[in-house]
Amino acid sequence: MPDACFCEQVRQNGDAQPSNAVSSLGFVAVGLLLIVRRPKGDGLPGPYNWVYGLSLVLIGWGSAFYHLTLSFVGQVTDVLGMYLLVSFAVLVSLTKLWSLSGRKFVLLYMGVNLLLLALQVEVPLFRRFVFALLVVSVLSVEYIIRQRGMGSASLVQLKRALTLFAVGFAIWILDFTRLVCKPGSWLQGHAVWHVLGAIAAFFLYKHYACGYQGG
Repeated sequence: MPDACFCEQVRQNGDAQPSNAVSSLGFVAVGLLLIVRRPKGDGLPGPYNWVYGLSLVLIGWGSAFYHLTLSFVGQVTDVLGMYLLVSFAVLVSLTKLWSLSGRKFVLLYMGVNLLLLALQVEVPLFRRFVFALLVVSVLSVEYIIRQRGMGSASLVQLKRALTLFAVGFAIWILDFTRLVCKPGSWLQGHAVWHVLGAIAAFFLYKHYACGYQGG
């Protein structure tokens, strides 16, 4: 068991980091909301909606499992969740450039994430570099789409998502470096990052849904 995995105190008996684990379920809540109550008229087409919703559910459960166990398997599921979200953003944008069908998108999405999973298990030290590369890919593809006039005219939802991610990441850094830290408290910076990330994921969904509705 590590002794310095984010600020929250590591419990030696029972759940390792309950606050960080419970807050991860925010992703599960948003994912189930999108699956069960798909926005009428402004949601993503069926296959994309299901993939995104299920991905958020897996992100939440993977993160919760990691913070409950602080194991290598937990780390793999946690990072895979991050890959699931960012790879979706890359591929759903590429469907505009490549005109992929829903079925081909799902197969490509599964194949890419199986490859990312294998890479993470075999070379775990590269996991953050791979994630950074995926983030750069998201921004690059979005830029190309807009240069070709194929994107949504509005960036409101994307700006909301990016703002929440940025604020959450700043809090993540404060927590990880222990600049702001109270180990025994239930109010943890990393937990706040989870909650903001889940809300940002919802706005990111709205951004891509707007793109499919033509604005």
